[in-house]
Amino acid sequence: MPRAFVAALAALLLALAADRAAAGETLVVRTVQASFDEVAAFLQEAIQGKGLVIDNISRVGEMLARTAGDVGATRKVYRRAEVYQFCSARYSRAMVEADPRNLAFCPYRIALYELADRPGLVHVAYWRLAPLAPPGSGKALADVDALVESIVGDALGLF
Repeated sequence: MPRAFVAALAALLLALAADRAAAGETLVVRTVQASFDEVAAFLQEAIQGKGLVIDNISRVGEMLARTAGDVGATRKVYRRAEVYQFCSARYSRAMVEADPRNLAFCPYRIALYELADRPGLVHVAYWRLAPLAPPGSGKALADVDALVESIVGDALGLF
């Protein structure tokens, strides 16, 4: 009985470690020392430079500041925070043909934020989708990942 318990505990710990590793490989955050406006402009240019249209810029930082009192928040997390949403007909078509459930990954998103207590450091964050791929979707989502990574690389390569 103790041996079975130890084996079960070991399996649980391995599963938890695998989940943490997958999360660490899935969320990508890159940081540059620059002004928020400069990074935002370069990110917009990089997205548009791939022939893509920005569908929406969600000003999450402004919303959190505006609603802080409504939810009893006292801590300011971001100096500025925005999420850029965009899509690609070609990549999205391949993605949903591989598995219609992949529609949940549209639009693609890149977050841009500057922490309230760390002005001058701008963070660019995005999710790698391939590790989350349903069976048969790996290549289509890896292609989206490569697109997003190239956009971020183009934008931050100027710093």
